[in-house]
Amino acid sequence: MQIRSLGLKIGFSIALFLGFVAVTELSAASVTADDFKAILDHDSAHLLKQLKDGSPDKKGIIQSKATAMLIAMYAQKQMDGKDKTRDQQLATLRDNAVKVAEAVSSKKYKDAVEAAKLLSLKTAANPSAKTEAIDLSKLAKFEMFELMSPLKKTSGGGLNLESDLKEMADKLKDASKVPGLAARILTIAEYTENMPTDTGSGKKSVANWKKYAKMMKDAADEVYEGSKAAKPDLKKLQTSLGKLNASCTECHNVFKN
Repeated sequence: MQIRSLGLKIGFSIALFLGFVAVTELSAASVTADDFKAILDHDSAHLLKQLKDGSPDKKGIIQSKATAMLIAMYAQKQMDGKDKTRDQQLATLRDNAVKVAEAVSSKKYKDAVEAAKLLSLKTAANPSAKTEAIDLSKLAKFEMFELMSPLKKTSGGGLNLESDLKEMADKLKDASKVPGLAARILTIAEYTENMPTDTGSGKKSVANWKKYAKMMKDAADEVYEGSKAAKPDLKKLQTSLGKLNASCTECHNVFKN
């Protein structure tokens, strides 16, 4: 009886531990539906602007493809299996975003414009769209220099993410723009984890690449979660933004040199 009791206690303890691990792994902040819609509306408009009615310049080609792939990931990450109808719509949005990127890769810019016009939650769901997650990093011949292009300044066609991050990390008076920044960088970090460089040796190893990508992702998640508090603590949030900025700098110090 004592052995059985001990076994039950151990089993119960293990179950509690595994439950704790599962909760910990799932505790990462999820982008709210409202933030997702705001980002989608802004970035889809930015995408169409970069495509210039089917005659994009060199910067526009890079930026439109990157923005489309970010939108695809935003949509996929919103699918949670709780609402089949919504997931179907999100899967359709994701697939249309990939079509934009693939059309840009094939230099079919007019086709890209038509697909970009469908990047809205008002677009009817495609009943054949698959709601399972797919590895987006393997599609549309998506490359690292394209992924990082939204970090560039607005004047260069980017989303100004790097400049905004540095500014917020240095001085933060208002948290209203932080969720959008964090959500976008979080998405870039998720792609980065799956798009390692091919150097594979020394400090520039794939293991280090993934380590820095995870640092960026964790820091972006911390920023987003802090920004969604009922009353964000601006001092703590600024510290988290500094940590996120530092994660980018540390990675650049290794992989851009």
